[in-house]
Amino acid sequence: MLRLSKPVVICLITCIAVFSDEAFCGEELGAATRLVRILDSLHTLHAEFSHEAAPSEIQTGEIWLKKPGLFRVETGAPMSQTIVSDGVSMWTHDRDLEQVIISPLNNRVEEMPILLFSGEPEAIAQNYTIEFFESEQIQHFLLTPLDNTNLITKLVLSFQDKQPVSISVENAMQERTTIKLSNVGELVDLTGQLFTLQVPEFADVIDDRPG
Repeated sequence: MLRLSKPVVICLITCIAVFSDEAFCGEELGAATRLVRILDSLHTLHAEFSHEAAPSEIQTGEIWLKKPGLFRVETGAPMSQTIVSDGVSMWTHDRDLEQVIISPLNNRVEEMPILLFSGEPEAIAQNYTIEFFESEQIQHFLLTPLDNTNLITKLVLSFQDKQPVSISVENAMQERTTIKLSNVGELVDLTGQLFTLQVPEFADVIDDRPG
């Protein structure tokens, strides 16, 4: 069975991270400056998403984000997973396989662009070329990694009326995944358990953290 790929999940988080009410606030601003200003205003976000996981199969889920480095992704069938970060470690719970993988979040920028977007906004211009264009009232940011060994070769973040509507992810094999976003807004009623994972009693746990 196909699993929800980490680059797709993390790029979804990246798309959510650049949403704010201050988007596109000045025509004279360059693309990188716009993006940095948006990230500076980010505190918490929540959204629903969907994408085509396979022919005739639509994957849906929800994502929650809080600075710095906290996130939670929940997906249902056909790829039932929970991915949680507490800013230090990441837990991936595959409910179909009854497996939990724990891995360090640090030093994973190439695999996980969320570290750029939930950390130092200025790091974006150091790691990506950024272009901005519009088409049919849709605003797009095209991000191309400067490191050609990156798992992701292109990100296109698309907005309409200051709301994110989709993100297109392309890898080195020129495989493209488009994720649609809906009901984007700030988090409310935060609880301490949102960014922690309660490991099921009978799950197979694989801890890849050093030590």
